[in-house]
Amino acid sequence: MTYQDIVNAADNCVESQTATDQHHFTCPVCKLSTGTNKRNALGRRYPNDSASVHCMRGCNVLDILTLWGLNLNALRGTDGKLPPMDPGWWRHPRRYDARYPVRPMEEQ
Repeated sequence: MTYQDIVNAADNCVESQTATDQHHFTCPVCKLSTGTNKRNALGRRYPNDSASVHCMRGCNVLDILTLWGLNLNALRGTDGKLPPMDPGWWRHPRRYDARYPVRPMEEQ
């Protein structure tokens, strides 16, 4: 399995404008529970061709893969390793409020 299999299975999938190895798509679990078609999930490809899938609402990765007809092996890279399942960029809140684009003076 490759990252392209995940991209092909995802619904409403578009490539990120900021990175070529990222795609935004609709989470199938959220689509079943809420009926919305928002792009609320992110797929990311890593250098060893492993992949990670994350939903903003915290849906289980295995549930997402099952609804696509894939299994956990779809995320494994060419070396057989899995990527980080809970990356820090997803679970931590924003450091600065969007209303204040300038960093505090002590950090400038």
